[in-house]
Amino acid sequence: MINYLGGDDLKNVFYNKAEQEIEPREYASQVGLQGMVMGELGEKVNISNENLYNLYVTILSLLLGIILTTIIYWIYTEFNVISALLTFIVCLFSPYLNAFGNNLYWVEFTWFLPMTSMILLLSYFDRNNIKYNNLMVGLVTFITVLIKVLNGNEYITTIGISLIVPLVYYAIKNVWKFKEFFVRALNVTICAIISFFTGIGLWLIQLKSYYGVNEAIRIAKETIIKRIGTKGEALASVMVDSANGDLLEALSESMTSNVFEVIKTYLKSPIFPFMNSKTLIYIFAVFFVISLMLSLIIIKKKIKLENYRKILAINVATAFSILAPLSWYVLAKGHSYIHIHMNHVLWILPFALLVPVAIIQTIICFCKVIKEV
Repeated sequence: MINYLGGDDLKNVFYNKAEQEIEPREYASQVGLQGMVMGELGEKVNISNENLYNLYVTILSLLLGIILTTIIYWIYTEFNVISALLTFIVCLFSPYLNAFGNNLYWVEFTWFLPMTSMILLLSYFDRNNIKYNNLMVGLVTFITVLIKVLNGNEYITTIGISLIVPLVYYAIKNVWKFKEFFVRALNVTICAIISFFTGIGLWLIQLKSYYGVNEAIRIAKETIIKRIGTKGEALASVMVDSANGDLLEALSESMTSNVFEVIKTYLKSPIFPFMNSKTLIYIFAVFFVISLMLSLIIIKKKIKLENYRKILAINVATAFSILAPLSWYVLAKGHSYIHIHMNHVLWILPFALLVPVAIIQTIICFCKVIKEV
């Protein structure tokens, strides 16, 4: 008899090499590069399955740690040690960041890879007074986004917008002309889109090789419809197991849900450590009020903006970064409605990482402005 097992049961079979005939449920919604790499590695190393699993989670945790350390170090060198320390605390104690950090399916480091690569590249241009290179930026964007897409298409709009956040920061800090910013942002966007569709093309080729053309198209349609949301009839037309009434009803409910109710749910995210589920709204309010007061003082007293350009840049970049998680909550409403247990994590990419920096810099700026007036 063939048994369909869940994650915990499969882990038990894997750990103990249990003699049990199993047939894992197919998951055809992505290329699954992480599975291919881990599978090849598992066949080449002669260690127990439990040690192999521990090796995988250690590698993934290390990769994520390296990327987050890179972001924190950039904050330290660009701003100050207090901002870096607060961001470190957010990373260390963030419940969702830690929950995903060593997950073999999500490979969370790939979420941060495009944005972190962009930060490193722009920082290198800035500190070494090197002319901005659209070709190099486009190539890095293509490669890093493709790595993410080959490991899963989820959260791709959030990751795409997070790529633009460093551009916003450096555009304001270094006084780019609007045309310069537009061309550079457009270049990044186009390269990211090309990379995304390259990954989708490879996924479709993979599906075709396993299932044939018609089934590959059906799987692709089902995957897209379940995430972006549409009428339940459209989903039923592409679902093979449409007789599963409970599943179809739940998916249909997610597609007809109110987008504002979905957003309202995520505005109560417990994304910051040591804070309750309503803190996010308070953070928004405090951030807005302080920034508004500071702007009014600077405008009224005609204070030279050049002295505060870096602080303005991080505030605008932080405000812009709100669009990253919101994009998925809106455009992938169906996915967000169902996956409330995990999609709160999107606030960390990169809004929750930048909020401590923006608040500290704003307070410092506020104190300086008060002294001037």
